Amino acid sequence: MASLPPLLTRTSLCALLLASAAGCAGGGQRGADAASRLRIASVAEASGQTDVAISVLTSLAGTAPDNVEVQARYARALARSGRIAEAEAVVSQTLRRKPGDPVMLTELGRIRLLEGRAADAAEAFGAVVAARPRELGAVLGQGIAQDLLGRHPEAQASYRAVLAADPQHMPALNNLALSMVLAGDPGGAVPVLQRLATRADAPPRVRNNLSVAQAAAGDRVARLSSPVAAASPPPEPRFAERALPPVAAPAARAPALAAVPDQIATTTLAAYTGGVVAMEPIPDRRQRPKPAPIASSGRANPIPAPQPDSAQ
Repeated sequence: MASLPPLLTRTSLCALLLASAAGCAGGGQRGADAASRLRIASVAEASGQTDVAISVLTSLAGTAPDNVEVQARYARALARSGRIAEAEAVVSQTLRRKPGDPVMLTELGRIRLLEGRAADAAEAFGAVVAARPRELGAVLGQGIAQDLLGRHPEAQASYRAVLAADPQHMPALNNLALSMVLAGDPGGAVPVLQRLATRADAPPRVRNNLSVAQAAAGDRVARLSSPVAAASPPPEPRFAERALPPVAAPAARAPALAAVPDQIATTTLAAYTGGVVAMEPIPDRRQRPKPAPIASSGRANPIPAPQPDSAQ
């Protein structure tokens, strides 16, 4: 397909919509009309006009309730704009009409990830993978859910399955490396991220992830070579998740997977399932100095009891 212009004004979008409606007036042109409006929605999203894209998709979804591609695109656009409940409603309604549809089950898994329901996401992705082992979006999503559940060996097996089908798959490579970091093997993650960071299509966050892995690997080596390493076990590395748009922030201090933009994925995956892990060290909590005791003045005025500190 020819490349689409990066920017599109609202006026030109409206013109395209009018041309599409005029050119597809006949009933036999409904398929072409749907494809044309999907392209318009894609252009609107790419140019940052999310409201226009959702408006186009809302209209299209209403006229094509059984078109799985349309319903999936509509749900995805709603989810990206933060309208998670509406996205889930679209997916649920479509699954009632088409039970077990792999495309909609994959979308359900992605929504469950956004809601922080990793176990439910793993179940939805697993159902798709069991029936279609080469459905890369579901396999990748399954790996993300497994990492969120702390099942890092299983997650890495999922990422490797994606890489067996597509060795250059950016999200799978990045998630594999940072899953190694989460599993305590930053030394194994560094060379993977080093190769990934040299790619022309690597986003800045890949280089940031490389820095995190290198720091973790360096800290590990320093601990192992320290004379006191044998005397006391090294503390576990602590990482917190830094969510990247459009993924909703998960619970505090939970390692999680966040998103890469669609344009760096090599398959048509939802942004938040493109899956780049983003981690940052948890800073040590600073202890507040205790106030000096108040000297008694001999007066009977009572000192108010201290209130609980909500920040502690």
